[in-house]
Amino acid sequence: MPEEKQEKLSWRKKLELNRMSFESILFEKELVVPQKEKLYLGLLVAAGIALVSSLLLSAWILNHKYFFSGADTAAFATVNAFLEKFNAAGVWSLVKPFSLDGRHPAAMPFYYIAYVPVLKYITSDIYAAMALVHSFFLLLFTLSVFMAVKRNRNNFSGWVGATAASSLPFLIETARHPGPGIAVIALVAALYACYINSTEFDHPEWNMWFGAALGLGFYTDKMFWIYLLPILPFLVTAMTGGLAMHSLLKGFLPGMVLCAPWYTYLLAFGALGH
Repeated sequence: MPEEKQEKLSWRKKLELNRMSFESILFEKELVVPQKEKLYLGLLVAAGIALVSSLLLSAWILNHKYFFSGADTAAFATVNAFLEKFNAAGVWSLVKPFSLDGRHPAAMPFYYIAYVPVLKYITSDIYAAMALVHSFFLLLFTLSVFMAVKRNRNNFSGWVGATAASSLPFLIETARHPGPGIAVIALVAALYACYINSTEFDHPEWNMWFGAALGLGFYTDKMFWIYLLPILPFLVTAMTGGLAMHSLLKGFLPGMVLCAPWYTYLLAFGALGH
């Protein structure tokens, strides 16, 4: 009897030990937290994706620079008009509205102003300047797509999204021609990346960047308001609720100050019947 009892106790003890071992393994697994991905690494790889796109674009521009159309030539003429204004009156001339040949106002300036420091201080070749300016907007676009996708995924998903977006045919075709189209695409991507990361305007730091992208968007294209329509109800709610108004206006105010003379000039030019 004592031996039987001892066997029972030994068997039960082994069972309890095995159960304790199994539970400790499960507990250790619960304690293992996935290592947080480093944002700077994600941004660095995304910048590398943008660099590849920029190199391919630059090679195309420099190999096809003698085959640009009449519309492309008109865009280059606008770039030269802004450069002449800068050479004549300095940096303040770039924020003063003016007309092209007195027939119509110059285009909204942000895209064309981007050429001025490049042509003034880096290269006098308009095609090399175009490659550099468009590379900047491609970088902004790629990083914006990466940040938008990574918000609810991981670095790898962000890289895949940035690579796929950078390979879109309409983006490549737009980047191959001078004009504000590539700047508008980049700023729309930045706008929505800020909106996604703000979680519907709950984070003031992202709200501020949203406002900055919005201001620069209007400084690039007077029809930029069209791209706001999908999120307009959320923006109006955030503004009327007062929770996000301060941070949004903080980012938007510099762009609004830059835009005011140009939109006033456009309205006055139209009111005079030109």
